[in-house]
Amino acid sequence: MKLYDLAGSEDNRRTSPYCWRIRLALAHKAVPFHTEPWRGVEKDKIAFTGQRQVPVLVDGDTTIVDSWRIAEYLETTCPEAPSFFGSQEGKGGVKFIVHWLDHIIYPILMQIVCVDALRVSHDKDRTFFRNKWEYLHGMVIEEFAGGKQVPELQKALKPMQITLQEQPFLGGLEPNFADLAVAGNFAWARAVSPIQLLEEADPVYAWRERMFTRFHAVVHPTIGYQKSLLPAQQQDIAATDNAQEQHKKGPQSGIHVTAST
Repeated sequence: MKLYDLAGSEDNRRTSPYCWRIRLALAHKAVPFHTEPWRGVEKDKIAFTGQRQVPVLVDGDTTIVDSWRIAEYLETTCPEAPSFFGSQEGKGGVKFIVHWLDHIIYPILMQIVCVDALRVSHDKDRTFFRNKWEYLHGMVIEEFAGGKQVPELQKALKPMQITLQEQPFLGGLEPNFADLAVAGNFAWARAVSPIQLLEEADPVYAWRERMFTRFHAVVHPTIGYQKSLLPAQQQDIAATDNAQEQHKKGPQSGIHVTAST
């Protein structure tokens, strides 16, 4: 399978939370895939889909767009692999969490990291993304972005914190698509910003480490900030931009991930 995946200033800096949830979903299903680094202005590369956004998954003659539809496709075509939903009733619960993520958590995260995300975007994308984000917010991004929204994020994560005090994953004893979707947002934040989002005592912090460890075959080969800074300590951020790429073989030994250029 081939995944069109938003990339930043480097091909291996992957900068879309929606693409990240599909990278993790493919790993969860143990599906071999390769990725095509894509930039926001490269609409011609995905014109064959009839739309203008990623993720786009190509499986032979089949093309699927939208992360939720891709998840449904993988659930149908890979029924023997670990389930995303567990049951039709479980699917409804997962969809609720995805809506909570997209409408509550993601907007707060975007306010926190968007200046950093713009800085690590590809040169040809910076004007495009600045115009898009400033149009949505009605102000220049420097006026609304930064670490001052971290307490708001932590408050919004409270239901997740309580849940993770009682079970290791949102899906229970094992992760489901809700875990993959939320982890995709944190993987995106790791890729674009050094701002520390979680304290080590936070149950969400421990959960994030479990998810990144479980799926490190697709997380750690990509560029990201390995040591985050507290907002008040954020000095000389540009010096951290040379984060080392880690190429380690992960526990998903059946997964083969390559990036085409």
